[in-house]
Amino acid sequence: MAEAAEMFKLKASQKSRAELDAKAEQDRAAGEQRKADIARLGNQFEAAVGKTIYRVSVASCELEASARSLTSTADLSRRLSVEVASSSEEASSKD
Repeated sequence: MAEAAEMFKLKASQKSRAELDAKAEQDRAAGEQRKADIARLGNQFEAAVGKTIYRVSVASCELEASARSLTSTADLSRRLSVEVASSSEEASSKD
């Protein structure tokens, strides 16, 4: 009888140890999965930020080109206005 009780204790101890080992393995696997998920999310975030920075940079260059074009157009308009005013004044003084 004592031998049966000792065998029962041994089996219970082995079962408990196996359950603890299985739980530890589950926790380790879950931890690795979390690390992989965090790394994946970090990479996705970095890629999204990189795309956004690229788009902003392109838009900035386009805006700068547009500003140069507008400045050039404004300068031309100013020069033409001065010429027209001068021609108009000259035509008025001839009359």
